[in-house]
Order: sequence, then structure tokens, then C-alpha cells
Amino acid sequence: MSEQNGKMTRCNQAPEKMWEELTVRSQHLSKRGRYPEAIEVGKEALKVAEQGDAPDYPVMWWTLCELGNVYQVQAVDFKGQRRLAESHRAFAQAKRLYRRALKICKQVKGRERSEAIYETLGQLACLEANQGNHKKADRIFTAGAEVALTAMGVIKRRKG
Repeated sequence: MSEQNGKMTRCNQAPEKMWEELTVRSQHLSKRGRYPEAIEVGKEALKVAEQGDAPDYPVMWWTLCELGNVYQVQAVDFKGQRRLAESHRAFAQAKRLYRRALKICKQVKGRERSEAIYETLGQLACLEANQGNHKKADRIFTAGAEVALTAMGVIKRRKG
């Protein structure tokens, strides 16, 4: 990617490098409150991550979560501005992305899986709390904590 007139343009780069640059740019835009631009760049990063026969698990998971985070922050911003319909749509999009990320990380084995599930459930819990669904947020957070504690051997896996 190269920058021309404030926009990113494609160059002949390896997909990993392109994905990395798009991800960093999306985060940069989001931190500056430029959510629509951050979302578009994040969607491009997701397209790059989806390339190939078997998209790389950590790249896909990270990209979905990062894009979900941008939507969630935008939703909170809309909510503060009393733009409730837009807020609801952004929260719904964030939830879809987090759920997709959760499906991906459940397919992974080992400790990496537990950490990814814990982090993704934490993001879903924050989303529910930001929507005022505190009981649901607590249940989701507790489920994530159980995954992490089970992986560490602190508690035994539940049967059933």
C-alpha cells in the first residue's frame, strides 16, 4: 500500500504486509474518531485476511475482533449523540463479527484457543454492557473466565 492524496492504494505487496498496513491504518483512524473510514479500511483488511484456501486463524480472528471493536466504539459514540438507530446497527454489526471470530477460535486447539475464546467473550460482554444488558454481559464474562480458568487447570471442565 502507498498513500496518495490521503488514501491507501494497492502496490505489489505480499498479502501479510498489505493486511498489516491496513490493520494499522484502521486502528489509527479509529483512535482519531474517523469510524466510517476505519471501518472501510478494516473491511479491506478482512478481504485480504480471507484470501487463500485456508485463511490463517490468528489473522482472521484478530481482523474480525478489531473490526468489531471499531463498530462497537462507533456505536457507543452514536449512543452518546442520541443517534439510537445508527447505534443499534453498529452494535449488531460488532456482535456479528465477534460471533464469527468466536466460531473461528473454537476450531483451534490448545492454549491459544482458550485465550482467544476468553478475549472474544470479553469483547462480547463489553458490547452487551454498553447496550445496557448487564446480566447478559455478566453471564458471557463468567463463561469466558471459566474457559480461561479451565485452561490453566484452576477449575475442572464441566460435564454436559
